[in-house]
Amino acid sequence: MPEIFDSNGFAAPALVAVGPVKGRTVARTNLSSGAIGTAVQTVDNYTFITVTVSGAGQTLTIPTPTDTTNSHVVFITNVDSANTVTILGKVLTRVGAAPGTATLVAFWIPSASAWTSNI
Repeated sequence: MPEIFDSNGFAAPALVAVGPVKGRTVARTNLSSGAIGTAVQTVDNYTFITVTVSGAGQTLTIPTPTDTTNSHVVFITNVDSANTVTILGKVLTRVGAAPGTATLVAFWIPSASAWTSNI
């Protein structure tokens, strides 16, 4: 594959091929620290996941997809009006809070067998 360069002559970042975008949304509510749900309840069937937590200081994890041989992408948004939440070591602000971001884009990387994020 030929290298791609930007207008300044720098090599463009590698493109990540992701699995099919399902385009469906699921709400996961009143979560305590731990997984946002099972793979079937979340990453296997949904691209957009909204979360609320049961209280301050919650750390959530993303389950391993059932199909670990293909890439996956999910958008996880903290829609809690009172609490921040931590996912993949990133703090998602509460809705309407500034500065910060309430949405995390997570990518499943098969070669690493792990989720990584954009922020």
